[in-house]
Amino acid sequence: RYRRLLDVGTGTGILAIALAKRTHLQVIASDIDPVAVDTTIANARDNDVGRQVVALQATGLEHPRIAAAGPYDLIVANILAGPLAALAPAVGRVAERGAAVILSGILDHQAARVVAAYASQSMVLRHKLIRNGWATLILEKP
Repeated sequence: RYRRLLDVGTGTGILAIALAKRTHLQVIASDIDPVAVDTTIANARDNDVGRQVVALQATGLEHPRIAAAGPYDLIVANILAGPLAALAPAVGRVAERGAAVILSGILDHQAARVVAAYASQSMVLRHKLIRNGWATLILEKP
């Protein structure tokens, strides 16, 4: 059901690649690190989704192509709690109503801080998964 997908802090591109393979849709994948962007491009190509994964270097979500491709109905990010909390206002701006926001890379004891940051952007926690002390948060922008 998703149409516009965004992977924030893509790293090696694994989430963007998985989304592209699963949905057959274009995925915008951003990272602050130019090496990560190059790695994502190579990995997407090697996994036969090179045309679907658009990797961009961006600080946070500050890139014209990110703005132009939004608003997004599925946003994923697997980065640390501090950067995730800091990104909450930007994610709130690019998420459309009804969007799913899936956040991981968060230690369980840090999850409440991240949830509060996204709640301040009118996002609601729908589910929290815990595995080996790490939390995955599934939020929605109602």
